[in-house]
Amino acid sequence: MNSSQKELVVILNIGGLNFKSEHRIRNQVRALYSRYQIAGYGQSGLDQLRYFKVFKTPSPMIYRLVKLFGVLFPQARLFYEQRFLIKVIKELKEDNPKFLIAHNIFNGILSEKTGLPYVFDSNEYLPRQFDGNLKWRLTELRYRKIVLKLIFDKAFLITVEGENVANAYVNEFSIPREKILVVANMPIYQKNFIAVPRTSTKIRLIHHGFLVPERGLELLIEIAKQLGSNYELTLMGPGPGRYISKLKGIAACIGNITILDPVPNEQIVETLHEYDLGLVIFGSQHFHHKFMTVPNKFWECLQARIPVVVSPDSAMASYVREHFCGAVPSVHTIESYVHTISNLTSIEINQMKSNLEDLAFSHSVDSWVDQYADIISLHCNRLKNLTKR
Repeated sequence: MNSSQKELVVILNIGGLNFKSEHRIRNQVRALYSRYQIAGYGQSGLDQLRYFKVFKTPSPMIYRLVKLFGVLFPQARLFYEQRFLIKVIKELKEDNPKFLIAHNIFNGILSEKTGLPYVFDSNEYLPRQFDGNLKWRLTELRYRKIVLKLIFDKAFLITVEGENVANAYVNEFSIPREKILVVANMPIYQKNFIAVPRTSTKIRLIHHGFLVPERGLELLIEIAKQLGSNYELTLMGPGPGRYISKLKGIAACIGNITILDPVPNEQIVETLHEYDLGLVIFGSQHFHHKFMTVPNKFWECLQARIPVVVSPDSAMASYVREHFCGAVPSVHTIESYVHTISNLTSIEINQMKSNLEDLAFSHSVDSWVDQYADIISLHCNRLKNLTKR
């Protein structure tokens, strides 16, 4: 089938990161590219897209006022957002795609308003995403309860990053479990990698991802400080300049911590490959970070064949224990992390690396990409058949 005969799918990420920076979007395009023409809305797209349209969010100043007004009147905020999206709603209806894929709540509102079939990529646990922040709780909690119910009811499929998120949605919003698909944010399979045995006298620790205050990275710095000079911690990723400068100042005083700029997405796994342990730990107060998240950095470490240390309360802990691909302390305290890491032997670390070599394909996007396309197409076709009746 040539491209002109393929039906159209539109990926919506207005207000989000550019498509190249979003693991989920790159994976979705890879999964669907051979079956559909793909278009996008957002900041910037990918080469494989049929077309891409830049659509900016409302003025930040006006939107702040709308959010504050929404504390008392969340329906008024929703009405404003729907009115703001009238132009793109009209465009999407004219293009009449087979279905939409909506990333984040703003795009979920847009999709629901078009009346077109859509997948809602929730990914994270959105009702309490950043609830450790008082301002966020005031402006978002009531509003999200209303809006997510609206989005979930009309979506033909909801995708999330882990079972904890799926189960919470089933319990809180009474969503049928078959309407939720768990899609892990995995990288591509690196078949030519070989696990690097740990041989040096120092153990190299790595945490990569956004270096932002909300993630409580000071916890990792304190862990490295207490581990001492036989351990070296690298923090790698983008972040606000003021916070990066603060982290660098703390690191300079301790001596065994390095702050590095991010590498391109396609080089992340290769860069991680040289380290001994990945720290996928957050000092965050947010409910989602504590209990729900299974971030792409977790899978990237595993694909790089380096074991991970995770929080005992996190959604990653059961996977790590089951596959012996890292370590889980007994409690979420600095002392417990230090004890757990310092008691890992070279033999244990090398055994974990060997296990990861065997597991590499199963925790790559290659292991599920075809199934993802099958499931989405099946659900969309089923919805269209029901609508015709």
